[in-house]
Amino acid sequence: MTSESPRKPGRAGSPGGDFPAHIEVRDEEIRVVVAVAIQREGRVLVIREEDEPDHHAWVFPQGYPKPGEGLAEAARREAFEELGLDVELDGLLGVYEGFSEPGVEPRIHRVTICYRAHPVQNATPRASREAIDSAWIDPASIAPASMPSIRRPLEDLRASSPAAGRRPRRPSGTARRAVTP
Repeated sequence: MTSESPRKPGRAGSPGGDFPAHIEVRDEEIRVVVAVAIQREGRVLVIREEDEPDHHAWVFPQGYPKPGEGLAEAARREAFEELGLDVELDGLLGVYEGFSEPGVEPRIHRVTICYRAHPVQNATPRASREAIDSAWIDPASIAPASMPSIRRPLEDLRASSPAAGRRPRRPSGTARRAVTP
């Protein structure tokens, strides 16, 4: 005769539907964010964010995709909404994750998909309700600790710069433009 551990109800679709009682089942909210590292002449554009969770921090233009909106489309929309810039995506910079502080409920698991991009025209960024300020910075001269919320993407930008010998990748789902003579 075998004895089983007491069980707690599991989430729908979980293997077996239940978890042993000694496994804590937490509700965690997962949020997908798109961000855009807009580059021009060796500099990258950062904004001072007005809204939470990055209130007054320097970050890349970013936001949540709308229902039915593709990630690349959302990245281009965010750049336009926050800065008035039309951008062309040059590739995926990286995928980054972060978690809310312990004890903060609901627990938030934030997954950020960050694209590289460049402005379609040589336009000047404009402030918006979401981006109260903007600046073109040299990613090689910025101390990562000064911009903690984009520390890893800045490090990746430095590591993948043309001087580092790596070429950016194109994001999946975007077509290359045909070159005409």
